[in-house]
This record gives sequence, C-alpha cells and structure tokens, in this order.
Amino acid sequence: MQLRLEEPLCTERGDRMVLRFYSPMRTLGGAEVVDPHPAKHKRFRDDVLQDIALKETGGPADLILDALHRAGISGMTSSELERSRIVAPDKIAAVLQELQAQSKVLEIGGRLYEAVALELGRQEICRLGEAHQESNSLVWGIGRAELQERLGWKGARAQFAELLEFLSSKDGDPQINLRSDALRVGSTSRQLSPEDAASLDAMEPALQAGHFAPPSAAELQKGLKVQGRFAAYVGLLEEQGRVVRLSDALLYHPAALQEIESRLKTFLADHDTMKMSDFKEMMDISRKYAVPLLEFFDRRGVTTRDGDVRKSGPQLRASK
Repeated sequence: MQLRLEEPLCTERGDRMVLRFYSPMRTLGGAEVVDPHPAKHKRFRDDVLQDIALKETGGPADLILDALHRAGISGMTSSELERSRIVAPDKIAAVLQELQAQSKVLEIGGRLYEAVALELGRQEICRLGEAHQESNSLVWGIGRAELQERLGWKGARAQFAELLEFLSSKDGDPQINLRSDALRVGSTSRQLSPEDAASLDAMEPALQAGHFAPPSAAELQKGLKVQGRFAAYVGLLEEQGRVVRLSDALLYHPAALQEIESRLKTFLADHDTMKMSDFKEMMDISRKYAVPLLEFFDRRGVTTRDGDVRKSGPQLRASK
C-alpha cells in the first residue's frame, strides 16, 4: 500500500511501523517500509505492484538497476542514488562496481545509466531529431537546448553534452551527428525541395549584384518573395559559406568582403591611419554600409578603431 502523510516522516527501507485509526483508536496492522522516497502512484496498476514486490524482495543490485532504469535517459548521480535510500549507502559503491563490470550500468559525465534505459533514451533522441528534421527541412538539426527540454533532462548542461558526445561516438542506426549547437540524425546533408533549392540559388546572385552595397534583408525578402522562409534560407547559406551576416538587416557575399579586405590592407600598408571618409570614397559606399563594414573588420582584427580613425589591426600587424 501507499501512504500519503499529513506531515513528513523520516524513514529507512526496512523500518517497521504500526498503522492506527484516529478514532476509534483501533490498530489496522503492521507494515514494513519498502520505499522511503517513492513517486506518487495510481492504484491497482500492475507495474506499480511489480515494482513494490521487487523493492520488497530484491537484492541491492536489483534495486539499483530498477532505480536507474526508471531514471531513464537522465540517469542519476551516485549522490542522488544514495539520497533515494533504496539501498544502504555503504553498499552502493561495491554494487555499482560489479554492475559496471557486467556492462549493466555505465557512467558518463558523472551520471549513472542503466544500459537498457540508455538505449531506449538513444531511440527517443533519434525519434525527436528525425521528427524535427522532417518538419524543419532547412535547419541542420534540433538545437541542443530544445532537445534537452523535450527529453525532460534533469542533469547539468555539461553532463548532457558529455552524454551526447558518448552517443555520437558509438556506431548505431541511425547515426547521431553533433555540432556545437545542434544534433542531427542520419545523413549530415539535407535533401532540399526544388522550390527551396531555387530560392537559395536566387539569393546568392542578388547579393553578388549588389557588390559593396548589397540590398537589405528586407529588400531581398520582398524581391525574392521568400518572407516565410527567409531566416532559414539565410541560416543555410551561412552554414555553406555563401553569405556573411553583418547584422540582421545587412548581408554580404563572401567574395565582396574579401575584395574589401584586400583594399583595406593595401590602403593601410601605405597609410598609418584611415578616416571614415577615406573608406567611403575607396569603396564608393554610403555611411549606411561603411559603419557596419568597419565594425566587422574591427571584430576580425583587420582594423582597430582609434578615436575617429582606423589603424592596422592585430591581424595586419602580425602579417607584417
């Protein structure tokens, strides 16, 4: 049976108790604690009854395996296992060592996983990843943060990263692939629809035609009629190295930036400083483009701002 108490009660597995009515003061019977830290269960469920039977008669290894299996893909730390009070704390280390030697329990990133639960968790990760890819064909994969939330992960983010690294390092079908921000299941390449491929191919020439003064993001969306999927298109082109985002409103083709950088290097090789007006005249652009471009090259170390002028940045100084 399951007790729902009016006040907290401190117990250990194996503790004995007597149950009585308030009024009349009548003894109902004796009981033994089999789980001092249980989940809240519904009545008359076979799986709950089997779990209680296991906790009543199972040995330490059975109880630890059961606890880890129920923890699922989140696993448990040894401290969490100890706090669950299902096994005497002084027995846990030895039992875990034996279970790990039998490959029934794995430790990854400081968390313990039951082998079967880990495989079930891998299958769930693949299911979530494939579903995300199917409904978001332009993105590379499901974001790590979103995946962590969808799984109901209970550990730290760093531990989740170690778990994903472990799963991706193992051969499996389908394969799990990782990037710093996302996870993809199966092939690392995307299969684009003819419509998506055509829209992507149209965006690149539009940026190239603008050269040093490309159309804004809003103008591109309007001209190519891809408002609904524009952000996804830009993200994919960025991944492929076919576009560089200077800001949400300003995109450049890499070839144009390479030419601008070449001109900057030539100018700064012959001049100690460069004014904004020098840069605008050299590139034949307005301040609208000049400011974000110079800030971009400042970040890259090509230039360094010194008051109202630019000087050679650390990247240029290092190459001299």
